[in-house]
Amino acid sequence: MTTEGECNGELCRKKGFNGFGFDPYSNQPGNDETMAELDPRRRKT
Repeated sequence: MTTEGECNGELCRKKGFNGFGFDPYSNQPGNDETMAELDPRRRKT
């Protein structure tokens, strides 16, 4: 199985410990939390 997705965001200083890869360095526009700081259920939406 192959999947593909897209997530718009901006690079920022490292924050948070969850997720993987660039999650601690990326956030979505208008959100002060990085992808690594988001609850996993919220990150998948």
